[in-house]
Amino acid sequence: MKILLNRINDSRKWIKFCWTQNNRELANKLQKVKKAWINKLKRLSNYEKISESRLKECMQDPYGAWNKIKRQMNKNRIALSLNKEEIKAWATEFENQFKSKIEFIPQKGCSKEELWDFQDIQKIIKKLPNKKAPGPDNIRNEIIKKGGDIMAEAITHFLNSCKLNGIPDKANEAKTILIYKGKGNPKELNSYRPITLMNNFMKILDKAELKRIENTVNISERQHGFTKGKSCMTQIFLLKSTLEYRKYYRIGKGRDSYILFVDFSKAYDSVNRIRLLEKIKAKNIKNDSWKIISQMLKGEQTTLVINGIETEKINITRGVRQGSAISPLLFNIYIDDIEKENNDINIELLPNHQLKSKINFQYADDTAFVIEDWKDIENILNKLDKWSKDNDMNLNIGPEKTAIMPIITKNRKNIISKLPKISYQNHEIPVVEKYKYLGKIMNGNIRGTGFDQAHYKYLKDKSKISTCSLIPMIRRMLNIPSKTLINCFKAIFLPRCTYGLEICSRIKCKTAIKQIQRSFNKIIRECCHVYDKTPIEPILLDLNIPTIQQYIDQKSLIFLQKIFELTHISEIATHFLRNFDNTITPTMKIYQELLQKYNFTKPFDFNNNMISWNDKNWKGNVKDKLKIYWRNENMSIINKKVTLKMFKELRNQTFTTNKLPKFWILNKNLITETRIKAAWRYGAGPSKVLVLLRNRNNQDNTSNLCELCKVKETDKHILNECIKYKNERIKFIQRLQDMIGRYINNTSIYNWLISDVTELKFLEELGEEKWEKIDFLTKITLRSIDDKLRTSRENSKHKHFFEIQNIEDDLKKENISIHDLNFWRLVKSIRRLK
Repeated sequence: MKILLNRINDSRKWIKFCWTQNNRELANKLQKVKKAWINKLKRLSNYEKISESRLKECMQDPYGAWNKIKRQMNKNRIALSLNKEEIKAWATEFENQFKSKIEFIPQKGCSKEELWDFQDIQKIIKKLPNKKAPGPDNIRNEIIKKGGDIMAEAITHFLNSCKLNGIPDKANEAKTILIYKGKGNPKELNSYRPITLMNNFMKILDKAELKRIENTVNISERQHGFTKGKSCMTQIFLLKSTLEYRKYYRIGKGRDSYILFVDFSKAYDSVNRIRLLEKIKAKNIKNDSWKIISQMLKGEQTTLVINGIETEKINITRGVRQGSAISPLLFNIYIDDIEKENNDINIELLPNHQLKSKINFQYADDTAFVIEDWKDIENILNKLDKWSKDNDMNLNIGPEKTAIMPIITKNRKNIISKLPKISYQNHEIPVVEKYKYLGKIMNGNIRGTGFDQAHYKYLKDKSKISTCSLIPMIRRMLNIPSKTLINCFKAIFLPRCTYGLEICSRIKCKTAIKQIQRSFNKIIRECCHVYDKTPIEPILLDLNIPTIQQYIDQKSLIFLQKIFELTHISEIATHFLRNFDNTITPTMKIYQELLQKYNFTKPFDFNNNMISWNDKNWKGNVKDKLKIYWRNENMSIINKKVTLKMFKELRNQTFTTNKLPKFWILNKNLITETRIKAAWRYGAGPSKVLVLLRNRNNQDNTSNLCELCKVKETDKHILNECIKYKNERIKFIQRLQDMIGRYINNTSIYNWLISDVTELKFLEELGEEKWEKIDFLTKITLRSIDDKLRTSRENSKHKHFFEIQNIEDDLKKENISIHDLNFWRLVKSIRRLK
């Protein structure tokens, strides 16, 4: 804020000066710059209205910082303002979406043998998460947990009475909050995801019933959604391995295959509850559990909350609740029989039918079918059509929904153009070259590294967008501690910009990883409130943060354990680990190279043709070993770039210009004890720390600085030399003039340099930071001129060869940035204007 005000005041003076000199063009340009600064000042003044008490809460409480970040990201808010009439219209539309044509009567009265024990309910209450939004009863989890045994006994008695006599209508009420999906028209209801906030007693009932039935229900092994030990990555790994096996083991007609991606529209909300109860009964669940589930699924009532306004009660008779603990399991039961429709079709993975796989890969309702023959796609679609009609589901047709992606290695474009068209319910199913499946971009060109290149490009672009959106948010949170900011924004950035890289090949990926690392470095520097040129390695080492490449390696090694857990359900994973040493596919090479790089032994063995896991604590051991390895690696980088010896050599003027450290400048408004410590720690040099301390205390106090930064006694003389150097600034200028006059005979060059050196007195008014930069740059320039003149005099070829362009070329050779060269030109232009 103060910097902007100073800039605006300076611009007004320069505009007046330009008008006096009749320079209208420059005055108009400065006028536009001044308007931009004023607009920026207005925007910043709005952010300054945040109260100091709220910022103090954020400093003490990490959750407060998260809430502040969510407010800045506009999360959990509807992206438009609605009046009361529009809210009523949305409520009626919402009710129609969840209204079923057929009503059912829930069964009541369970046996006393199946009642819940006090100890089971007590365990569930202890595991309830804190700081979660309450339902219509407005009872938070913290209150129930602090109630102790008395509260647990009361809740057990209430739940058992619900099981015997039925669930009261009041207990089955809920609140529904609409959360914007991030895509689609914000004025349409379909662009929002309904999240149900249930009463706390119903949440406990949900979890108790889930514990009872989850081990008795048999879900298909192909289902990776909402199941323990499986995830999106395990699903993508099996799908990718299937395609790689067919290519590298030369299976099929020309190794070509096709993937049919299927997506159902509003699958979670379209569940027919009567059909669901029939399928639950077919899974051999106990009658008492079936009755209590039927009571939970009866037409519950909910109120829709839009921007803090609650609507009237809405009856829900369709779909399963989003936000309930048991809903994912119920949904898996509902769509479990899709596999039976295509159970007779297998796909060959190894020659001579040594290894086969089923064609379907399921993650909740997102299903992928790997097909050998183009003609089989129509048969699968006919079976899906029949299933969707029986279960009140509808396919979503579109390039990002239901589509076909050919996996073709040769003459890809010609073959795709000749493929016959396939239609479903008078809609043509699109044939695509790329498809985003479970967050990973897949490319139909599996030749070489083409399968992963599209995903690397996607993450590279995503990292740029993330920095543009996150950095302005960080700059609004200057009073929050740096470590809290780093933890929050690291949790936002890393999962978003490294998603899926643990199963991607490492070939031709360096540019993408470098770009992600640059974006991550910017966020870390902004969280630490340091300048852009600060070396990142000391910061990462000090805060124990791995680089992007190290983070990906860690994720990849930990994913090995997940592959082992898949061996009892997937023949591909078993074959993958058995033939681990024979690196054939790119996915197999990833893990083989990582084990060699970090000197890890294989965590699994083969005994009697069975795979056994050696290290149960593999995940923890990987993290501990990698931390030691990375710390040594980072220290070696830091020793090359930033050392205290360089600063000593710099002060003694025995340095070489190609080994100069990159200096950075802190904002004067952010000067605190932590910032001064950071300045000393991250390689700012003793003189810069001294300037910061003087700007804070308005005096040179070497002892305070030594205590604050924990400076060794052997380094105290450096600080004393810095003080002397600052006090003898005028003598330094005279020495510069003498040195220039001694070596340069050309009067034009002499006058040009002398004018710039004397102009330094004028620039002293612009601030201490700019003075230091000019002072430092003058040293480098004169050092390069001195060396050049000595070599030329020894050869005695040219006496007057210096021109302005030559000096600029010398500066470029000495690795001086373009910004510094422009600063020299700025000095000259200010002298002319004056």
